[in-house]
Amino acid sequence: MRIDRVPADTRIHELGRRIELSGGPQAILLIHGWTGWPARLAPLAHRLHEAGFTVVVPRLPGHGTNMRDMLQTDAETWLRCAMDEYLDLAARHESVGVAGTSMGAILAAMVAARFGVPRVALLAPAFRNSRRSIALSPLVKRIIPRVRSDWREEDEPDPRVREIGREYATFNHTAMAAELFRLQRAGRRALSDLRSETLVVVSRRDATVPVDVADMILRRCNAIRFETCVVENSNHHLAENVDREQVADAVLRWFEPAFGREP
Repeated sequence: MRIDRVPADTRIHELGRRIELSGGPQAILLIHGWTGWPARLAPLAHRLHEAGFTVVVPRLPGHGTNMRDMLQTDAETWLRCAMDEYLDLAARHESVGVAGTSMGAILAAMVAARFGVPRVALLAPAFRNSRRSIALSPLVKRIIPRVRSDWREEDEPDPRVREIGREYATFNHTAMAAELFRLQRAGRRALSDLRSETLVVVSRRDATVPVDVADMILRRCNAIRFETCVVENSNHHLAENVDREQVADAVLRWFEPAFGREP
């Protein structure tokens, strides 16, 4: 890590700000995805908070600022952040559930496996990618530092998303893709230790994570209870896309009984 490579004018973007909603003694940790930001989980966070939960959506290191900042982070940094956030919540609350989206779902599963979290929800869990090119990233990262993505600024109606997208979505940086690939492999290995009651939410229109990832998780984990929710119309960002209410309903129903609440 080279701290001097992080621009001195680095600031946290509006969408990258940590979300912390104080509620009751039961808490939910929500973890955003690779090159994502906390605001992507804001609709789900507020639904859970309205139901009485304390909800925290941390900003993973290097996210929500700029790509030069992110390039100074790695898989261990992201996992350590998720673990610390869980431990902080567990020290202050009666019980803690963990949920995540995409790479955040991998982190959520690893935290749950390590600390015996009673119940976990995995949204579009990126243990497997529809695009196989990510597997090449460790081999080419020193030769091809970045490749232009298919993200188009003009497709984003929200000017705040366009602004942060210029940093994180214009190019795919192969060094960071290699770190994601490392995390995927570590996450798949950790699934054998996952005994938490597990909900997996996937979408048939997700071009990033295939629906059959749920079957792979079921085969590899040792969850005492396992359920899959399949939505029909959302893209990869399940918590904020067209099926977001259905997704939020499923997650809320999953966590409420675990904490002695009526769904």
